[in-house]
Amino acid sequence: MIPEQRRDAILEMARQISELKVEDIAARFGVSRETVRRDLARLDARGLLRRVHGGAHPPQTGAEAPFHRRLIENADAKARIEWDQCKAFARAVSELMRQDDPDRFTTTLAKKARGGKIFLDYLRNGRMATAVAPWSPRARPGAGIAFPLSWGQVKKGLDPRAFTLPDAPALLKKPDPWKDFRGAETNLRPVLKTLGV
Repeated sequence: MIPEQRRDAILEMARQISELKVEDIAARFGVSRETVRRDLARLDARGLLRRVHGGAHPPQTGAEAPFHRRLIENADAKARIEWDQCKAFARAVSELMRQDDPDRFTTTLAKKARGGKIFLDYLRNGRMATAVAPWSPRARPGAGIAFPLSWGQVKKGLDPRAFTLPDAPALLKKPDPWKDFRGAETNLRPVLKTLGV
């Protein structure tokens, strides 16, 4: 079993058992405790579970995987989609939006060619793509943070510089705009078929 397959199997165990122990995982996969500790550390770093002394727990709060990764991991076996399908879905939806309103949206990566249009970045949905996690500080003047917004907060005049690291304590007191985020999970297979992806 390759490490990625083993880590996926560990995540499946975490969904079924609320508390994982290093010894149990090592025995199940026939690997050393150190190998399991490395696997758990990688999964923790990706926000997929919470590493604790002697084992791991599923994430309780704040440690969420990116949306596209959760679509893949949280779906049942019949609904599971592959990374290339996830990216193709994101591209197809982005292209449909661009075609519907070409004066407003673009899928062109080059900033100079965007002409002030909203860039629909479907490329974040590919395997190994990176994205800035919510609440992450940005290495920019003013110490801005990637603040999670509800769709109702996204409107003309929104200034991303209004969300900074010094403002974080006050922002944390506001209601969580993504509290219902998980409720949006869905099986993409029928949509992929409709889109011809």
